[in-house]
Amino acid sequence: MKKLLLIGDSVRMNYQPGVVKQLNNIVSVSAPQDSARFAKYTLWYIREWLGTYGTPDIIHWNNGMWDVYRFEGETTPFSKLEEYIESISKIYEIMKQSGAKIIFATTTPVAENNINAKNDEIDLYNKAALSVLSGKDIVINDLNALLRGNTDKYICDDLMHLSQEGISLCGSAIGDIVKKLL
Repeated sequence: MKKLLLIGDSVRMNYQPGVVKQLNNIVSVSAPQDSARFAKYTLWYIREWLGTYGTPDIIHWNNGMWDVYRFEGETTPFSKLEEYIESISKIYEIMKQSGAKIIFATTTPVAENNINAKNDEIDLYNKAALSVLSGKDIVINDLNALLRGNTDKYICDDLMHLSQEGISLCGSAIGDIVKKLL
């Protein structure tokens, strides 16, 4: 059976059950029990995760929500854009060495009234990530565009994570893109 490794922040943990349901008996889905948090955290642990979960056939990966997050009272995001881009580039290079097909998922939108993360900043970080990954051997899964039109329906009451409808929609989208790569 082919192996899918899910790497990503708490949004990945949020949509993971939807992915498992979508791909049940098609691929073996694994993921760290821990959130991949911000991009530098992922960069720190990616080799360990690849070692722990073996060589996957496909890696579906997201980072960004923690990177754009503003802790209460902070005026700037947790990760500077330049740090985020540098980490994304390095993570890609390490993942590529595994021989797996790589899917990068854009950072999902948040509810408009979220005070700790803003969609205009998410858009800026997504655009920069896509720019650095452009031309590389990678598939882009634009989860942001998938959810953006209806955050009231797809984002839950915490203003950041997915509702049940969002989990189902992302699970289907990820399942579809993985099936195309098999």
